[in-house]
Amino acid sequence: MNDILLGEQNGFSVSAVLWNVFPDLLIRNSRREPLFGLEVKALHTAAEEKSANLATPLSLIARNEDFLVILLWGWVSTEKQGVSITYPHIHAVDVFDAWLLAKIRDYGWMFNHGNRIKGIDLCSPVINGALNNYKAEEGNLGKLMRIGLPSDAPSTLSDFDAMKAENSHYESFLQLILALGLRETFIDVCELDGATPDISKDQITYPNICCIVSRAIRKNGGTLLLIAGPAPVRWLNQSEMANETDVTHCLWLGQKLNWVVYEKLDDSWINKGEGDKPDSDLDAIQLAIGRNALS
Repeated sequence: MNDILLGEQNGFSVSAVLWNVFPDLLIRNSRREPLFGLEVKALHTAAEEKSANLATPLSLIARNEDFLVILLWGWVSTEKQGVSITYPHIHAVDVFDAWLLAKIRDYGWMFNHGNRIKGIDLCSPVINGALNNYKAEEGNLGKLMRIGLPSDAPSTLSDFDAMKAENSHYESFLQLILALGLRETFIDVCELDGATPDISKDQITYPNICCIVSRAIRKNGGTLLLIAGPAPVRWLNQSEMANETDVTHCLWLGQKLNWVVYEKLDDSWINKGEGDKPDSDLDAIQLAIGRNALS
């Protein structure tokens, strides 16, 4: 980053923040005065639970001066000059207003109370525990995939219009994260299977109805389908699937990349295996879709 700023010849520079506190980086002007901060988070496409979070209290985030940068990355295999390599590839990056996201985070947490008493003091969020005592929140507040403005949030909230606009921007990026998770997980499965996937880069959301997301031609000539969306069993048994005569296996992935492999036997689909962690379950997925496909 400093190389880029040096090339612009405006005297700006970037420095890390000591003691691992918010934000990670400070952009400084030619007099070394801080202009704005960058908090950087990296999310792995194939992780079932993107655990990075924005837990910094709102009071410690500078409005209009601190920004959240999210990098979405995954392992990619390719060949360079005859050598096969695997490297961490950044698929997408976006920047958000950290103060507005933190405010959206806090309102979302408070609205989703589940009949429990919640509050936010100067140090941390608290909830009611046993025997009418209070305790610090368990650590789920601020997980990036859970931040969102409640649909029933009243327009009388302070900064409502700004939060609504930032929330729309953020929701679009979360959908891209989900879509890339589908694509990259299917590529990993196909690579282990020896199948050739037909991957579309147009998929930028997780489907709201079950559908075919992608397909791959296996070594035995059969087709492996990637499907996603709600109610996959009901969808698989619909009549239009009867036209997919060369399909014997389907891999379904949920929003958290929980997976199920379905196999067609006679005229019905049965569950051949399922799990919650596709990045560590690739062998189990391969077993469920049938190792004989490689012969």
